[in-house]
Amino acid sequence: MPRIEIDGLTVAFGAGEGAKQAIGGFDLNIADREFLCLLGPSGCGKSTVLNAVAGFIQPREGEVLVDGSPVEAPGPDRGVVFQDSNVFPWMTVEENVLAGPRFRNQKIDDALRQQVSAIIARVGLNGYENHLPKELSGGMRQRLGLARTLLNNPGTLLMDEPFGALDAQTRIIMQELLLELWERDKKTVLFITHDLDEALLLGDRIVVMTASPGKVKYEHVVNFPRPRTYALTSTPEFQDARRMLFDILHVEAERAAR
Repeated sequence: MPRIEIDGLTVAFGAGEGAKQAIGGFDLNIADREFLCLLGPSGCGKSTVLNAVAGFIQPREGEVLVDGSPVEAPGPDRGVVFQDSNVFPWMTVEENVLAGPRFRNQKIDDALRQQVSAIIARVGLNGYENHLPKELSGGMRQRLGLARTLLNNPGTLLMDEPFGALDAQTRIIMQELLLELWERDKKTVLFITHDLDEALLLGDRIVVMTASPGKVKYEHVVNFPRPRTYALTSTPEFQDARRMLFDILHVEAERAAR
């Protein structure tokens, strides 16, 4: 059974004749422990697909299943990481990571605090436990958002351009951190990106969407061996795959711009 099943997903915003269809008949299965990257031109509905899987929006037609059950609302089995880290500015690093358990009225005992310390260390924020977000760089805040999600131990990570606002060097560091975490935990990941290099570096499979209303246009299986590092991006095989995907994506980007 796939971890995520999307069948005939249709989402529209607005009502009546003014309704705008964002997704039209979108079908996709994501296997357990698969790292799937979703690409497409701006406005094609990538984030809409992710939000439907997260339970933030309900489809007009079709259905979304996670572990065989219909998605009707957000849940702790699906952790969401946005482009903006969305950390709480008045909370320290440690308090931010503990926010989920506190909201669920979970007992904050020594065992849980040890888990928090371990996750903070895994994302490279040890020593910053008592710092506020304003005292962290953009990359560090994104690490904090990731740590807060990981503490809830979701089976699925839904990541909506999580590194899109970072500078190039910090983005590479975060990509390699995510690769390391995925190799260790093998969570199912739905990762939205505009970046071809990022998709090829991170993903097991890349799905390219059409211009709006978005559907699946092309699927590419990424056969580069794991574990991967950023050095992979300079190889001829990587560049060949990048050019092929660029040509496919460029056609849809031109359609979207008309």
